[in-house]
Amino acid sequence: MPYLVGVRDRPGCEQIRKTFEGKHLDYLDSRVDVLLGAGALLSDDGRTPQGGLFLLDVDDRSVAEQFIAQDPFLTAGLFEIVQVTRWRKGYFAKERLV
Repeated sequence: MPYLVGVRDRPGCEQIRKTFEGKHLDYLDSRVDVLLGAGALLSDDGRTPQGGLFLLDVDDRSVAEQFIAQDPFLTAGLFEIVQVTRWRKGYFAKERLV
């Protein structure tokens, strides 16, 4: 079963996000082997990042935890909250699976 990793940014850390965005995206590019999806959580204005979601195709919690532990955003101190949760596909890519 896949894992969902949800993260929330620390308040007032916009500069960390700007500084490490390139390294973060390079890291995600290097891990496309396990990424089913990823993206920023935005405020209602649609422009202000507040965190992110990563849907990982891994079967082991420790692999999901290691994935996020190596993200440059995390190592730079951007994330205030990190939550790793096992996820069961019910609907995926417009298709019902259960």
